[in-house]
Amino acid sequence: MRPEHLFVITGTSTEIGKTWVGANLATELRRRGATVSARKPVQSYDLDELGSTDAEVLARATGESPELVCRPNHSLPLSLAPPMAAAELRQPSPTFEAILASCAFERQFEIGLVEGVGGLLSPIAEHSDTLDLIEALNPSCIVVVTDARLGVIHNVRAISTALGSRPHIIFLNRFDGSSRLHRLNDSWLRDQGFEVATTITELADALTTATDHDPKYRMSLLADTPTVRITQHEITPGGETGWHRHDFPYTVTPLRTAVVDITNPDGDTSNFEMVAGESYDRPAGIEHNLANSGTNDVSFIEVERR
Repeated sequence: MRPEHLFVITGTSTEIGKTWVGANLATELRRRGATVSARKPVQSYDLDELGSTDAEVLARATGESPELVCRPNHSLPLSLAPPMAAAELRQPSPTFEAILASCAFERQFEIGLVEGVGGLLSPIAEHSDTLDLIEALNPSCIVVVTDARLGVIHNVRAISTALGSRPHIIFLNRFDGSSRLHRLNDSWLRDQGFEVATTITELADALTTATDHDPKYRMSLLADTPTVRITQHEITPGGETGWHRHDFPYTVTPLRTAVVDITNPDGDTSNFEMVAGESYDRPAGIEHNLANSGTNDVSFIEVERR
């Protein structure tokens, strides 16, 4: 079951404080009266260095059991990226499909928090990372945890480029208001149009504001196997998919008849009518943005062939 609002917490690197942010955010949102559940779909750790695992910290904040937050067979007692830890421990590495399935919630919550591992592109499974998880979950918003030290501008710009048009908020963890460097980095990011928070209260306010507006583009994962990936896409008037590349051949089946504006890499934009029930094929390598400038909702199923 999917919560009313789903947030993914990622970071610019490991040991940046994602779990601390997730636990304190859950506590604040619950204090405001929201029902909150958390998932750490896979974790690796060194118990000699930690008093508690990430799942245990999140569980205390939400009132759940650690085994519900992170499945026991997805908990790896070695401080390496999960697939590397599994290999060193000589045990099966959780598959991406299993990790995705563990992000399900047993009942309806107002807010669900899903925490990735390491940085955005750190591997969570063979050939998969938190960015792949974000694409599959299509969260309401993404919380990017970083710090305000030297280098934060590069780190934020890099991760924001990877996230593209997906809504995200930058959280400057361990922000020190007495530090001129911290204040300057915070101001620069805000002036450049990044949404930034430096306290848990400010972050909770920003996420509440973000969920007050229905997104104009939604993607839902229907199936993901070694040979095909099936997704459903909904674009309301005024919405757009954002710039993206198709790495595999794909078939589109429109569920409604509507017209979209397609912008190609050369900047040219053309109209294309998607007719309900009339499927069409496209090759790998296509890059474009689809925008709904009409008055009807756009809805289609996409099947990618790996």
